[in-house]
Amino acid sequence: MKWLVLFSLLFLLPVRLQIMHYQILFHVVVAQEEESEEMSDDWSDEDSMDEAADEEEEEESDSDKVYYTDVPLKVDPKKYKIYPFKELWSDGSDIAPCIAPDGKYIIFQSNRDVETRFSLYETFFINDEWTKPKMIILDPRAKFEGLPYFSGREGLIYYTAISPENYQPKGSIDIPADIWVTRRKKRKWGKPTHLLEPVNTEYEEVTPWVSPDGRFLYFASNRPGGYGGFDIWISEYIGGEWSQPVNAGPSINSGFDELYPRLNPDGRLLYFSSNREGGVGGYDIYFSKRYKNRWREGENAGSFINSPSNDFMNSIPASGDYLILSRGPSGEEK
Repeated sequence: MKWLVLFSLLFLLPVRLQIMHYQILFHVVVAQEEESEEMSDDWSDEDSMDEAADEEEEEESDSDKVYYTDVPLKVDPKKYKIYPFKELWSDGSDIAPCIAPDGKYIIFQSNRDVETRFSLYETFFINDEWTKPKMIILDPRAKFEGLPYFSGREGLIYYTAISPENYQPKGSIDIPADIWVTRRKKRKWGKPTHLLEPVNTEYEEVTPWVSPDGRFLYFASNRPGGYGGFDIWISEYIGGEWSQPVNAGPSINSGFDELYPRLNPDGRLLYFSSNREGGVGGYDIYFSKRYKNRWREGENAGSFINSPSNDFMNSIPASGDYLILSRGPSGEEK
């Protein structure tokens, strides 16, 4: 079986979680010459960044990584440099980071404590440093909880879970992944809620993202009516309910898989990951520009962000100064 098939299966069914252990890199990417003073205060000084980068070049590690860089298209690509974000590293797999709009909270998924189960973890930026990541178990019955998105709006967390309450095809023993939501208030978690149809179905619904105003839900699904395996779909919140999802269309989706939709803070760029042909690695990060309420043809973010590995699940704070993303092991050759 091809590695990319294993990679996809790992996320989406209970048995998939046991197929393989893989390494994922977190990245926060920053341009060498356009680093703001605020960024230096929040993360580290320039000398320590350079030192960390030098150490990374000398050290070929298979462990999980976190890095930072400036948002694509803001500066000359030649100025991009990737730095490690070691506060989130572990001996396990650490993926799918989402940073809060104020840049002081990160939620992600990891199997660092329980190797056969991915769980959610959170860390806070307090007194100029990130706290030790703490595991969150929202539903003990769930076989998987991860791929989170922190909307910042009323403390809502949207995430992907494999739970007994999920919609299940008749006659199937497999439980598909669905989207769930919970509210975080004063560092306490509310009871998770399973999104109803038409968002969740008997197919897979994963990698949710919600617009800052709470109006639009972007997610990936392999439901019928798409262009390939997983497509990006969009639902609008109308009258207290999510509307029938609409396919994002051929300018975004392809005959391959599109996952991890994310909009930049001003809503003009849609980022997503795809394993379509012509990329740099297995899964690459792509972006599409909004023009007159339509999305233009998706473009590869380029080799200064993408690598021969799998690059996906980026997150950008409201300031738009930097992004963080996940990176996995090398994919199939194109």
